[in-house]
Amino acid sequence: MSKKKLGVCIAVTLLCTIVFAFIMTDNKISSATAIGEVRVNGYLNVRKGPSKKYGFVKSGGAKVTLADGKRVTIIAKNGKWYHVKFKLARKTFKGYLHSSYVKVQTGKVRTSICGKVLVSGQQLHTKANENSSMTKVDGNVVKMVKGTSVKILSEKIYNNQKWYYISFKQGNAKCKGYVQSIHVKVDYKKGMPAKITTNAVLNLMAKAGRVAPKKVKGKKIRLTNNMQVTAIGEKAIGGFRYYKISVRSGSRTVKGYVPEKHLLFQIVKTEVPGVVPKVTAKPTPKPTKKPKATRKPTETTQTEHLSVSDAQFKKQLQQQGFPSTYITPLMKLHKQYPKWEFEAFKTGLDWNAAVAAESKVGLTC
Repeated sequence: MSKKKLGVCIAVTLLCTIVFAFIMTDNKISSATAIGEVRVNGYLNVRKGPSKKYGFVKSGGAKVTLADGKRVTIIAKNGKWYHVKFKLARKTFKGYLHSSYVKVQTGKVRTSICGKVLVSGQQLHTKANENSSMTKVDGNVVKMVKGTSVKILSEKIYNNQKWYYISFKQGNAKCKGYVQSIHVKVDYKKGMPAKITTNAVLNLMAKAGRVAPKKVKGKKIRLTNNMQVTAIGEKAIGGFRYYKISVRSGSRTVKGYVPEKHLLFQIVKTEVPGVVPKVTAKPTPKPTKKPKATRKPTETTQTEHLSVSDAQFKKQLQQQGFPSTYITPLMKLHKQYPKWEFEAFKTGLDWNAAVAAESKVGLTC
């Protein structure tokens, strides 16, 4: 093969690789969840289901508990309970927390957002993809009418284009499907909880459609992935939408714009309440009538927030791999500051190797 042909083949291969890589990253689909923080005196137990009748989530035989201020991701809402996921000791857990002990931005978890159709004739898709099939009712393609009120149930991003999964009534029919977000205007009311989605640090834009960054005292306002913001409006320029947001910067509240592909509303799914297991399903509890006397009505309305016993706390430390010489001092700290969490960080370094390296010139701090 000649050098010229070889060069052409390499160039074509590189071009195909670049295009394929672009498509793979450009086709990334995202959906939003909500972010909450635990608010409790002591510790909060995590349940396996949306009721106190479900057992506790455990790790290595010990109950998994969350301290005040612990951040969790809310996956769904199930009655008065939140289905959440979180990380502890580098492990990811899922479970249920009572909503009264989880604080969220704007004080409310939303399962939908209201909006209105901007243009008549737009068709619903079955998927968040312009090449997908159309949604049909009684064999007819659903076409939206300008001014129709819709509920936005979730959102996805495909090829840098945001799609809303919406629900609305047309006559007696209830329609659901995907539509490009540019065709629906959101009702922001006093502000909607949202979060930033990005692989790199973004600058808050001073104006929609312009790259000039918003500055406060000469400093740019930086936006990072999963940063919580409040969406307060929107603006369409040249077929692209920009969300107007407010974000905290130190003691100030700053307003500016972000492209729609970098913002997701904090919308969570509504779970269909599952069948709650009967208490009699477990034969292990004492078969006496004594438990009935202890089940006071007030207990059923309270969420678990019991403090971890010394034995449980010690077991948690041992499971994380803390040296025995650390455990006694950490238990003393735990008694003094019960809300503190201790997480073992394993460096993978050998002690003798670390000491030897520390003695070398140029490696000391």
